[in-house]
Amino acid sequence: NYIFWLTFCLTGQPTAILILLVCGFLVLAAERKPAGAAWTLSAAIAAKIFPAVFVLFPFLRRDGRMFVHGILACVILLFVLPAIFLGVGPTIDLYRTLWTDRLAGIADSEVAARIQGELSPWSDDMVAIGPMLARTFAAPAPDAPFALPHWAWIAQIVFDAAVVAILTVLGYRRFWWWSGHQPPAAYAILFAGALLLAVLPAMLPVAQPHYWAQAMPLAAVLTVEHW
Repeated sequence: NYIFWLTFCLTGQPTAILILLVCGFLVLAAERKPAGAAWTLSAAIAAKIFPAVFVLFPFLRRDGRMFVHGILACVILLFVLPAIFLGVGPTIDLYRTLWTDRLAGIADSEVAARIQGELSPWSDDMVAIGPMLARTFAAPAPDAPFALPHWAWIAQIVFDAAVVAILTVLGYRRFWWWSGHQPPAAYAILFAGALLLAVLPAMLPVAQPHYWAQAMPLAAVLTVEHW
């Protein structure tokens, strides 16, 4: 385990740091410390975008303080600090590149040529449900070698929505409810958060095999429960 964590930290992969930040967010949220939880989650979002899915927890629990702190933290970490250290112009250019080369490109299946190999859904390194189904039941189109079939994108979206819906339904009266004060439910928050973190690789169209390391907190929670 020590070799695993050290390898990811030294090779530039932020997976280990992200796991640590998300676990910190869940612990602080379970302890009802909204400011600390918000800043920790915002740090994870600043490192990678996808931890933003954990906004589901303050949303369901209607935690206004966490939202306010989270917005403030994201503004500072994502915009203010880069503008201070890199300059306003370079920061704008970087976000423009992020949008055009990656986010919009992934949505339109038209990623920039220099990163097509990195983000190709037909690569065996992509472990999300949509790409895996496409590789199993179809082949790349000659005129669109980096585009998933439309049905595979729909399957991915349906799967993602189903995971969020199931987590929401099963979490009702365990870590959130409609009215009154929210239940303390520290263990339920930890378990639900660890479960969401573990299943995220199957939800992200660009997830690669090392993303499955995110299942480690769920294994830890289940081990503690067994003990």
